[in-house]
Amino acid sequence: MEADALGSVSTFMEPEFDRSLLNPFSLGFARALFAAHPEWQPFAVPWESGFRLEVSPPSAGRERLGIFTSSDEITIRFSQFHTHFGWSDVPDERT
Repeated sequence: MEADALGSVSTFMEPEFDRSLLNPFSLGFARALFAAHPEWQPFAVPWESGFRLEVSPPSAGRERLGIFTSSDEITIRFSQFHTHFGWSDVPDERT
């Protein structure tokens, strides 16, 4: 979790994190992500019209996994690498 300029910490579940700040894309992805990984919810903070989170690995000294949403895009970052992609909560019949 990260502290803001006043030293307070905002997380996805705290009342001060207003989910209405999330666009529909980010809100849908957040629901799916935290249904699969509820332990990551405390690390999510508002960011632009979406959210961001960084997850530390079990062993100290390793790179963190970063997940960010903005507009209609998800960014996954690990170490010096990152990728962008879309997402839909509507199952694709072809997969």
